[in-house]
Amino acid sequence: MQIVNTTSFHLAWMTGKKQPPQDSLAIFTKATFDLLPNEKAVLASTQDFVTGDTHIKDDIKHALLYESDFCLHKPNTDLLCIANCHTPEGVPLKSCKVKFKVADQSKELIVHGPHYVTPLNAGWKYLFDARAVYYATDKL
Repeated sequence: MQIVNTTSFHLAWMTGKKQPPQDSLAIFTKATFDLLPNEKAVLASTQDFVTGDTHIKDDIKHALLYESDFCLHKPNTDLLCIANCHTPEGVPLKSCKVKFKVADQSKELIVHGPHYVTPLNAGWKYLFDARAVYYATDKL
Protein backbone atom coordinates (compact mmCIF):
# COMPACT_ATOMS: atom_id res chain seq x y z
CA MET A 1 0.00 0.00 0.00
CA GLN A 2 1.17 3.52 -0.76
CA ILE A 3 -0.19 6.57 1.07
CA VAL A 4 -0.13 9.75 -1.01
CA ASN A 5 -0.70 13.14 0.61
CA THR A 6 -1.51 15.84 -1.95
CA THR A 7 -2.26 18.51 0.68
CA SER A 8 -0.06 20.90 2.64
CA PHE A 9 -1.28 19.26 5.87
CA HIS A 10 0.88 16.90 7.89
CA LEU A 11 -0.13 13.26 7.83
CA ALA A 12 0.39 10.35 10.21
CA TRP A 13 -0.95 6.81 10.46
CA MET A 14 -1.31 4.02 12.96
CA THR A 15 -1.98 0.34 12.44
CA GLY A 16 -4.04 -1.74 14.81
CA LYS A 17 -6.91 -4.20 15.09
CA LYS A 18 -10.25 -2.44 15.43
CA GLN A 19 -12.10 -5.76 15.09
CA PRO A 20 -9.58 -8.57 15.67
CA PRO A 21 -8.27 -10.48 13.89
CA GLN A 22 -8.70 -7.97 11.02
CA ASP A 23 -5.94 -5.43 10.62
CA SER A 24 -6.91 -1.77 10.48
CA LEU A 25 -5.22 1.45 9.48
CA ALA A 26 -6.11 4.88 10.88
CA ILE A 27 -4.90 7.93 8.96
CA PHE A 28 -4.66 11.30 10.69
CA THR A 29 -4.24 14.80 9.36
CA LYS A 30 -4.28 18.19 11.03
CA ALA A 31 -5.11 21.52 9.40
CA THR A 32 -4.13 24.82 11.02
CA PHE A 33 -5.85 28.11 10.22
CA ASP A 34 -5.37 31.76 11.17
CA LEU A 35 -8.47 33.43 12.60
CA LEU A 36 -9.11 37.13 12.06
CA PRO A 37 -12.07 39.16 13.36
CA ASN A 38 -15.13 39.05 11.08
CA GLU A 39 -13.27 37.18 8.31
CA LYS A 40 -13.19 33.61 7.08
CA ALA A 41 -10.39 31.42 8.39
CA VAL A 42 -7.22 31.48 6.30
CA LEU A 43 -4.89 28.50 5.93
CA ALA A 44 -1.88 29.14 8.19
CA SER A 45 1.50 29.48 6.49
CA THR A 46 2.96 26.99 9.01
CA GLN A 47 0.99 23.80 9.63
CA ASP A 48 1.01 22.04 13.00
CA PHE A 49 2.17 18.44 13.14
CA VAL A 50 -0.06 15.54 14.19
CA THR A 51 0.85 15.03 17.86
CA GLY A 52 0.09 13.21 21.08
CA ASP A 53 -1.32 14.89 24.18
CA THR A 54 -0.22 18.52 24.51
CA HIS A 55 -0.22 20.14 27.94
CA ILE A 56 -0.38 23.84 28.78
CA LYS A 57 3.17 25.22 28.86
CA ASP A 58 4.36 21.78 27.60
CA ASP A 59 4.36 20.62 31.23
CA ILE A 60 2.57 17.38 32.20
CA LYS A 61 1.79 18.94 35.60
CA HIS A 62 -0.57 21.35 33.79
CA ALA A 63 -3.96 20.55 32.24
CA LEU A 64 -4.26 19.29 28.67
CA LEU A 65 -4.32 21.99 26.04
CA TYR A 66 -5.56 19.36 23.59
CA GLU A 67 -5.72 15.60 23.46
CA SER A 68 -3.76 13.27 21.23
CA ASP A 69 -4.56 13.25 17.52
CA PHE A 70 -4.01 9.47 17.49
CA CYS A 71 -7.07 7.25 17.94
CA LEU A 72 -7.86 3.98 16.15
CA HIS A 73 -11.62 4.63 16.03
CA LYS A 74 -13.08 8.11 15.97
CA PRO A 75 -16.34 8.51 14.04
CA ASN A 76 -16.33 12.32 14.31
CA THR A 77 -13.93 15.18 13.69
CA ASP A 78 -12.40 17.37 16.41
CA LEU A 79 -12.87 21.11 16.20
CA LEU A 80 -10.47 22.99 18.45
CA CYS A 81 -10.28 26.75 18.83
CA ILE A 82 -7.36 28.28 20.70
CA ALA A 83 -7.67 32.03 20.38
CA ASN A 84 -7.71 35.36 22.16
CA CYS A 85 -10.84 37.41 22.64
CA HIS A 86 -10.19 41.10 21.99
CA THR A 87 -13.02 43.46 22.90
CA PRO A 88 -14.34 45.78 20.17
CA GLU A 89 -12.14 48.86 19.81
CA GLY A 90 -10.06 47.56 22.74
CA VAL A 91 -12.60 49.04 25.17
CA PRO A 92 -12.51 47.15 28.51
CA LEU A 93 -15.71 45.15 29.13
CA LYS A 94 -17.09 42.79 31.80
CA SER A 95 -17.92 40.21 29.09
CA CYS A 96 -17.77 39.79 25.34
CA LYS A 97 -19.58 37.40 22.99
CA VAL A 98 -17.47 35.31 20.59
CA LYS A 99 -18.48 32.82 17.91
CA PHE A 100 -16.59 29.85 16.47
CA LYS A 101 -17.99 28.30 13.29
CA VAL A 102 -16.84 25.55 10.92
CA ALA A 103 -19.24 24.51 8.14
CA ASP A 104 -22.65 24.03 9.77
CA GLN A 105 -21.22 23.62 13.28
CA SER A 106 -21.03 26.73 15.45
CA LYS A 107 -20.63 27.67 19.07
CA GLU A 108 -21.20 31.03 20.74
CA LEU A 109 -19.38 31.70 23.98
CA ILE A 110 -19.43 34.58 26.40
CA VAL A 111 -15.95 35.43 27.62
CA HIS A 112 -15.89 36.99 31.10
CA GLY A 113 -13.29 38.93 33.08
CA PRO A 114 -11.63 39.56 35.37
CA HIS A 115 -8.40 40.01 33.50
CA TYR A 116 -7.38 42.96 35.59
CA VAL A 117 -9.11 45.20 38.11
CA THR A 118 -9.32 48.96 37.84
CA PRO A 119 -10.97 51.51 40.17
CA LEU A 120 -13.89 53.41 38.64
CA ASN A 121 -16.33 56.01 39.97
CA ALA A 122 -18.77 53.34 41.16
CA GLY A 123 -16.09 51.28 42.92
CA TRP A 124 -14.01 48.35 41.70
CA LYS A 125 -15.05 46.76 38.39
CA TYR A 126 -13.78 43.56 36.79
CA LEU A 127 -12.82 44.35 33.20
CA PHE A 128 -10.69 42.92 30.39
CA ASP A 129 -9.65 43.93 26.89
CA ALA A 130 -8.03 40.62 25.86
CA ARG A 131 -8.54 37.10 27.19
CA ALA A 132 -7.56 33.57 26.13
CA VAL A 133 -10.31 31.33 24.75
CA TYR A 134 -10.12 27.52 24.52
CA TYR A 135 -12.97 25.50 23.00
CA ALA A 136 -13.14 21.96 21.68
CA THR A 137 -15.81 19.63 20.32
CA ASP A 138 -15.87 16.27 18.55
CA LYS A 139 -19.46 16.50 17.32
CA LEU A 140 -18.83 17.17 13.62
